[in-house]
Amino acid sequence: MSTTSTSNVLLLPKLKDGQDGFLTWKFRLNLLLEEKGIEIKIKPETKEELQADIKTRSLIAQCVCDKYIEIIKKCRDDEKIRISFRKEKRL
Repeated sequence: MSTTSTSNVLLLPKLKDGQDGFLTWKFRLNLLLEEKGIEIKIKPETKEELQADIKTRSLIAQCVCDKYIEIIKKCRDDEKIRISFRKEKRL
């Protein structure tokens, strides 16, 4: 009798300290958000938009090294995270 184990482990794109692949990481992250049906709003106002913003920030936090967690902690919404990352990566 043979048993097959399949794992549904999701491999998240990681942005690491000093990595030059920011644009590739950003592209992969945006695709992941799109796949999960998370629509990004610039200024979340409704309960649904706020929930989507929380999901977005959570996903971003899982896709970066510890150095960038400090940036995320200081930001109250997804747009501020993106602006901070652009400044950090000089984009």
